[in-house]
Amino acid sequence: MIDLAKRISLLAVVVFAFPGCSGEGPRPAGMPKLYPCTITITQEGTPLDAALISLIADDPELSKWASGGSTDNNGKCDLYLRGKFRGVPAGKFKVTVSKLETEESKLGNAPPEGASSDEVDRWWNQREREKLKAFQRVAEKYTLPQTTDLEIEVLTKPNSFTLDVGASVNITILPD
Repeated sequence: MIDLAKRISLLAVVVFAFPGCSGEGPRPAGMPKLYPCTITITQEGTPLDAALISLIADDPELSKWASGGSTDNNGKCDLYLRGKFRGVPAGKFKVTVSKLETEESKLGNAPPEGASSDEVDRWWNQREREKLKAFQRVAEKYTLPQTTDLEIEVLTKPNSFTLDVGASVNITILPD
C-alpha cells in the first residue's frame, strides 16, 4: 500500500497540474505542437465518470509539459496541456487514473434552509469534526506511473483511446 504522504502528494500533483480548462492564453516559450487527444476510461467496460487522468511522457523533454484532465459522465476526457491548452504533444505516455470519493456526510451537503448564522456556524463546526473517509475507486496499480501498465502513443493527428481500469476497489485513504 502507498503511504499517506505519497497519497496526498499524488493528489496535490493532479489537482495543481490541471486547475481547469479556462481557455487558452499566450503559449509558453518552447511549448511543443499539440494534437487533439481524447481518452475514454472504463471500469469493467462501464464508463468511469469523475476520474482524473495524467499522462507521463517517456521522453524527458516532454516531461515538463504536464497533460491530463478529468472524465465526464460518459468516461470521456479531452486532454489538456497544463490544464488550459487543448491537446497533447506527439509521443509515448504512461497513463495514470485515479477516482477519489468521500463518504456521505450525516449532516448533508448544506446547512438547513433558513438557518440562523449561529446555526450555520454550528453546522460547519459539526461538519468539520465528522472526519469523513475518502476512498480510491481505481486499483492502486493504475494510480502511479511506476506501476501502471496503461500506455498510449499520441500521433500527429487527432487521437482517441479507450482504456479499462478493471474492477472497482474501495481503498480507504483518509483518515488512515
